[in-house]
Amino acid sequence: MTRDNMFRYLQALILLMLCLMQQYIYAEELFDSSEWTFSELGAEVLESENQSWVKMTSGQISSVFDQFLNGTIEFEFKHEGKRAFAFVYFRQGNGKSETVYFRTHKSNAPDAVQYSPEFQDRSAWQIYHGDKGTTAQSLPENTWIKVKLRIINNRLDMWINDQKEPAFEGLLLTGDRQPGKISLRGLIPNGSTASYSAIFKNIKVIHKKISNEQIDEKINQHNSRLEKVNLSQISASTKEPMIQIPDAIRNGKWTQVTAQDDGIFEFLRHRAIPQGLRSYSVVAQVFLDSAKPQTCVLHLGYSDAISVLLNEQIIAHSDASFRYANNRQQGVLHDRQLTIFLPIKKGSNTLQMVVSDSFGGWGLKPTLEDCDAEVRLL
Repeated sequence: MTRDNMFRYLQALILLMLCLMQQYIYAEELFDSSEWTFSELGAEVLESENQSWVKMTSGQISSVFDQFLNGTIEFEFKHEGKRAFAFVYFRQGNGKSETVYFRTHKSNAPDAVQYSPEFQDRSAWQIYHGDKGTTAQSLPENTWIKVKLRIINNRLDMWINDQKEPAFEGLLLTGDRQPGKISLRGLIPNGSTASYSAIFKNIKVIHKKISNEQIDEKINQHNSRLEKVNLSQISASTKEPMIQIPDAIRNGKWTQVTAQDDGIFEFLRHRAIPQGLRSYSVVAQVFLDSAKPQTCVLHLGYSDAISVLLNEQIIAHSDASFRYANNRQQGVLHDRQLTIFLPIKKGSNTLQMVVSDSFGGWGLKPTLEDCDAEVRLL
């Protein structure tokens, strides 16, 4: 090999190594206390010969680094099978994160594992279930459970215990795509007899640099006619029917907002909840212009409660709030929780959907069918 050829070979080798370093430079086994910050209570390190674990009651550890965007997160955890929760957060910061958590007392239940983004440090789990964010998985007690998450742009794949078929495959991530911290958390709810929520070990994070060529796949458009709405300002509310829109809301500031790729309006994205406000609502409004009188079909998914007004007259109300005891219900949003037949008049019609919430996810998914009317915002 000539000197010139040797030089070119070395150049190519160095370039390849630099590319690999850019892609995997953050790959490392994590469990060194200096790499994590610990909550004041609820998380402690246990050590034995050549091994260490983090035992959680209701506590959290967060990575010191805050630049995780794409890559893989792996860990093992175990639990005792009593009512408790184990969480992994990523892209966490400024009150926002993507979250996967395990209901350790619900092994093999349809919602044993849950995905949900967080906004304002509030989970929206009631909006993400079924193919949007829950899966039935075996979570055996007193056994180490292996978990691997692969995050690429707006998609998540997840495997549990070396399974061939992923628990989540290509799951749509709907949180803000921003680099952030990784956290592990445990929670023991009131009334549980669990002595701990989870014990974590063998935590490994690999950062992956995504080239410009690796772009998001196109998302199939939903069938909703209502992809945009005018949104009122937030107001205090109960979950009782709103018979009419108060003047303060009607005359206040309205902004145009667009549904997520899955057709859902997630209001925590758009309206900050004032401190101390326990129950809150917004009004989503559109106008329907019709050349003739007709009946339009409106399908609604919502969380938690909704009042629907047409031309300033209330025509429907429903409360799907989470209830654990009497009249038990989960409060989850699905596409056709409520179907309304709208008596549309000739000319302009005002459709107002008042959505109230206090816990677990604040959202709306409206779909119009059999409606020969023009939808407008102004």
